[in-house]
Amino acid sequence: MGDTVKTYRAIFRGAGLNWFFQVGSYDIAVPFTSARVWFPWNTDDLTSQAASNLEQTLINYCVDVADLKQVDATEIADVPVVAGALMRLVERDGQLILDDRRVPYSGRPVSAIHWAGYGMGPLMPYRGTFLRYRLAGTAPARRRRYRVEAWADQAAQMTPRHTYHELRGAPYRLRSWLSARGLAKWHGSSAG
Repeated sequence: MGDTVKTYRAIFRGAGLNWFFQVGSYDIAVPFTSARVWFPWNTDDLTSQAASNLEQTLINYCVDVADLKQVDATEIADVPVVAGALMRLVERDGQLILDDRRVPYSGRPVSAIHWAGYGMGPLMPYRGTFLRYRLAGTAPARRRRYRVEAWADQAAQMTPRHTYHELRGAPYRLRSWLSARGLAKWHGSSAG
Protein backbone atom coordinates (compact mmCIF):
# COMPACT_ATOMS: atom_id res chain seq x y z
CA MET A 1 0.00 0.00 0.00
CA GLY A 2 2.79 2.44 0.88
CA ASP A 3 4.52 2.16 -2.52
CA THR A 4 1.23 2.60 -4.38
CA VAL A 5 0.48 5.82 -2.49
CA LYS A 6 4.02 7.08 -3.10
CA THR A 7 3.74 6.29 -6.81
CA TYR A 8 0.46 8.16 -7.28
CA ARG A 9 1.71 11.06 -5.14
CA ALA A 10 4.78 11.31 -7.39
CA ILE A 11 2.58 11.28 -10.52
CA PHE A 12 0.34 13.95 -9.00
CA ARG A 13 3.32 16.15 -8.12
CA GLY A 14 5.22 15.41 -11.33
CA ALA A 15 2.25 16.54 -13.41
CA GLY A 16 2.11 19.76 -11.37
CA LEU A 17 -1.39 19.12 -10.06
CA ASN A 18 -0.23 19.91 -6.51
CA TRP A 19 0.10 23.54 -7.71
CA PHE A 20 -3.65 23.99 -7.20
CA PHE A 21 -3.23 23.17 -3.49
CA GLN A 22 -0.36 25.60 -2.90
CA VAL A 23 -2.53 28.63 -2.31
CA GLY A 24 -0.89 31.86 -1.17
CA SER A 25 -0.77 35.54 -2.00
CA TYR A 26 0.91 36.40 -5.30
CA ASP A 27 0.37 38.76 -8.20
CA ILE A 28 0.29 38.42 -11.97
CA ALA A 29 0.58 40.86 -14.85
CA VAL A 30 -2.53 41.86 -16.76
CA PRO A 31 -1.88 41.21 -20.48
CA PHE A 32 -1.13 44.27 -22.63
CA THR A 33 -0.87 46.58 -19.58
CA SER A 34 1.65 47.36 -16.88
CA ALA A 35 -0.93 46.53 -14.19
CA ARG A 36 -0.56 43.68 -11.71
CA VAL A 37 -3.39 42.01 -9.82
CA TRP A 38 -3.61 39.64 -6.87
CA PHE A 39 -3.53 35.91 -7.73
CA PRO A 40 -3.80 32.97 -5.31
CA TRP A 41 -1.07 30.80 -6.93
CA ASN A 42 2.64 31.22 -7.59
CA THR A 43 3.18 31.31 -11.37
CA ASP A 44 6.97 31.78 -11.17
CA ASP A 45 8.44 28.50 -12.38
CA LEU A 46 11.80 29.38 -10.80
CA THR A 47 10.38 29.34 -7.28
CA SER A 48 7.58 26.82 -7.81
CA GLN A 49 8.50 23.37 -9.11
CA ALA A 50 4.77 22.61 -9.25
CA ALA A 51 4.20 25.57 -11.62
CA SER A 52 7.03 24.37 -13.85
CA ASN A 53 5.67 20.80 -13.92
CA LEU A 54 2.12 21.97 -14.64
CA GLU A 55 3.37 24.16 -17.49
CA GLN A 56 4.96 21.12 -19.18
CA THR A 57 1.85 19.01 -18.55
CA LEU A 58 -0.35 21.63 -20.22
CA ILE A 59 1.97 21.89 -23.22
CA ASN A 60 1.87 18.10 -23.63
CA TYR A 61 -1.93 18.11 -23.32
CA CYS A 62 -2.35 20.84 -25.95
CA VAL A 63 -0.10 18.98 -28.41
CA ASP A 64 -1.99 15.73 -27.80
CA VAL A 65 -5.51 17.15 -28.27
CA ALA A 66 -4.63 19.44 -31.18
CA ASP A 67 -4.18 16.42 -33.45
CA LEU A 68 -0.91 17.86 -34.74
CA LYS A 69 1.13 15.82 -37.16
CA GLN A 70 4.25 14.79 -35.32
CA VAL A 71 7.61 13.95 -36.80
CA ASP A 72 10.87 12.93 -35.19
CA ALA A 73 13.10 15.97 -35.65
CA THR A 74 16.20 13.76 -35.92
CA GLU A 75 14.83 12.46 -39.23
CA ILE A 76 15.00 15.94 -40.78
CA ALA A 77 18.46 16.69 -42.17
CA ASP A 78 20.29 19.78 -40.93
CA VAL A 79 17.88 20.31 -38.02
CA PRO A 80 19.38 20.52 -34.52
CA VAL A 81 18.63 17.44 -32.45
CA VAL A 82 17.29 16.86 -28.96
CA ALA A 83 19.87 14.98 -26.92
CA GLY A 84 19.23 12.75 -23.94
CA ALA A 85 21.01 13.70 -20.74
CA LEU A 86 23.27 10.63 -20.95
CA MET A 87 24.40 11.38 -24.51
CA ARG A 88 27.86 12.80 -25.05
CA LEU A 89 27.86 16.50 -25.93
CA VAL A 90 30.78 18.76 -26.74
CA GLU A 91 30.91 22.51 -27.06
CA ARG A 92 32.36 23.93 -30.28
CA ASP A 93 32.38 27.63 -31.05
CA GLY A 94 29.81 28.29 -28.31
CA GLN A 95 27.40 25.66 -29.65
CA LEU A 96 26.57 22.23 -28.20
CA ILE A 97 27.25 19.40 -30.65
CA LEU A 98 26.10 15.81 -30.23
CA ASP A 99 29.23 13.65 -30.21
CA ASP A 100 27.78 10.25 -29.37
CA ARG A 101 28.85 7.19 -31.33
CA ARG A 102 25.63 5.32 -30.50
CA VAL A 103 23.39 7.43 -32.73
CA PRO A 104 23.49 8.03 -36.50
CA TYR A 105 22.87 11.77 -36.17
CA SER A 106 26.03 12.36 -34.14
CA GLY A 107 27.82 15.53 -35.20
CA ARG A 108 24.69 17.66 -35.43
CA PRO A 109 23.99 20.73 -33.28
CA VAL A 110 21.84 20.24 -30.17
CA SER A 111 18.68 22.32 -29.75
CA ALA A 112 17.65 20.89 -26.37
CA ILE A 113 18.70 18.40 -23.72
CA HIS A 114 16.08 16.01 -22.34
CA TRP A 115 16.56 15.78 -18.57
CA ALA A 116 13.37 13.93 -17.63
CA GLY A 117 13.88 11.80 -14.55
CA TYR A 118 16.97 13.59 -13.25
CA GLY A 119 16.99 15.56 -10.03
CA MET A 120 18.36 19.09 -10.27
CA GLY A 121 21.08 18.48 -7.69
CA PRO A 122 24.84 18.08 -8.04
CA LEU A 123 24.62 14.75 -9.93
CA MET A 124 22.47 16.11 -12.76
CA PRO A 125 24.15 15.58 -16.17
CA TYR A 126 25.11 18.86 -17.88
CA ARG A 127 24.00 20.76 -14.78
CA GLY A 128 26.11 23.82 -15.65
CA THR A 129 24.45 24.11 -19.07
CA PHE A 130 21.01 23.77 -17.50
CA LEU A 131 21.68 26.44 -14.89
CA ARG A 132 23.25 28.83 -17.41
CA TYR A 133 19.99 28.94 -19.38
CA ARG A 134 17.55 28.40 -16.52
CA LEU A 135 18.93 31.25 -14.44
CA ALA A 136 19.84 33.66 -17.25
CA GLY A 137 18.90 37.20 -16.30
CA THR A 138 18.13 36.45 -12.64
CA ALA A 139 19.74 38.35 -9.79
CA PRO A 140 22.87 36.75 -8.24
CA ALA A 141 21.15 36.27 -4.86
CA ARG A 142 18.25 34.45 -6.51
CA ARG A 143 20.66 32.25 -8.51
CA ARG A 144 22.47 31.26 -5.29
CA ARG A 145 19.17 30.55 -3.50
CA TYR A 146 17.98 28.42 -6.42
CA ARG A 147 21.19 26.35 -6.38
CA VAL A 148 21.09 25.87 -2.61
CA GLU A 149 17.44 24.78 -2.72
CA ALA A 150 18.17 22.30 -5.54
CA TRP A 151 21.03 20.79 -3.50
CA ALA A 152 18.82 20.63 -0.40
CA ASP A 153 16.04 18.90 -2.37
CA GLN A 154 18.55 16.36 -3.71
CA ALA A 155 19.98 15.75 -0.23
CA ALA A 156 16.48 15.26 1.21
CA GLN A 157 15.84 12.52 -1.35
CA MET A 158 18.95 10.59 -0.38
CA THR A 159 17.18 7.99 1.71
CA PRO A 160 18.78 4.55 2.02
CA ARG A 161 16.32 3.20 -0.57
CA HIS A 162 17.08 6.01 -3.04
CA THR A 163 20.83 5.58 -2.51
CA TYR A 164 20.48 1.84 -3.16
CA HIS A 165 18.69 2.47 -6.47
CA GLU A 166 21.23 5.13 -7.50
CA LEU A 167 24.08 2.70 -6.84
CA ARG A 168 22.22 -0.10 -8.59
CA GLY A 169 21.85 2.07 -11.72
CA ALA A 170 25.50 3.22 -11.68
CA PRO A 171 26.78 0.39 -13.96
CA TYR A 172 24.15 1.31 -16.58
CA ARG A 173 25.15 4.98 -16.48
CA LEU A 174 28.85 4.06 -16.65
CA ARG A 175 28.28 1.77 -19.64
CA SER A 176 26.25 4.52 -21.31
CA TRP A 177 29.05 7.04 -20.69
CA LEU A 178 31.69 4.64 -22.07
CA SER A 179 29.67 3.61 -25.12
CA ALA A 180 28.95 7.23 -26.04
CA ARG A 181 32.70 7.60 -26.42
CA GLY A 182 33.11 4.36 -28.38
CA LEU A 183 34.77 2.58 -25.46
CA ALA A 184 32.11 -0.09 -24.85
CA LYS A 185 29.46 -1.92 -26.87
CA TRP A 186 25.92 -0.66 -26.61
CA HIS A 187 22.98 -2.68 -27.92
CA GLY A 188 24.95 -4.31 -30.70
CA SER A 189 27.08 -1.30 -31.62
CA SER A 190 30.34 -2.10 -33.36
CA ALA A 191 32.36 0.19 -31.07
CA GLY A 192 34.69 -1.11 -28.43
